Amino acid sequence: MTSSVKTQPQTSTSPRRALLRAGTGGLGLLALATLGSLGGCGWKIRGAGYNFGFKRIMVLAPGQGPVVDRSLSEEDLAKMGGEMAQPIAGNGLAERLRRELRTRYRLELTSRIAQTQVIVRLLQVNQQRLVVGFSGSGRPREIELRTAVTFRVEDALGRSLIATDTIELRRSISVSESEVLSTDDAEKFQINAMEEDILQQILRRLATISTDANPVRPEKA
Repeated sequence: MTSSVKTQPQTSTSPRRALLRAGTGGLGLLALATLGSLGGCGWKIRGAGYNFGFKRIMVLAPGQGPVVDRSLSEEDLAKMGGEMAQPIAGNGLAERLRRELRTRYRLELTSRIAQTQVIVRLLQVNQQRLVVGFSGSGRPREIELRTAVTFRVEDALGRSLIATDTIELRRSISVSESEVLSTDDAEKFQINAMEEDILQQILRRLATISTDANPVRPEKA
């Protein structure tokens, strides 16, 4: 998936924003009523209203995986809840996804494989900043930001729920030689926007799956 966004100021006004700016009194009530009718017709705020077919989830950042204490017997390991993930920390996107699942959707974040229903593995997160346009004097005129996230989703048994997939996004920024700080702010804004877009895409994918309530890992031979 590829998209391109210019950061130049927009002069057009959306109908929804125009309604919100349409004064007070009757017009203000009309605006609120119009927005309410949109919600009644199935229109939803971005990122709201996902329903998940599971309650317990584990999110693993790139390079993060289950850890097994080899000094424990199989019986002791089973009593402790099975293989345990590495400490939950690291990649910013993984942290953001965990926070969204926990605070907005009230899902339980698990640290042990045997206690989870769904495992999201962020396999790779790549971010690039490329100069794709130059001015007549040879100075950067346009920058392209690229973000690619490869992930897969499985259950506690290791069965694939979402096959390995890569989400790729691009954003273009016009460079202002006289407003360096504005360009830096625009880059930070677009990077954050791309992460939010990817986050929402992953959440939408997660909302399409279901899993057994209490999967059990097969015993080792």
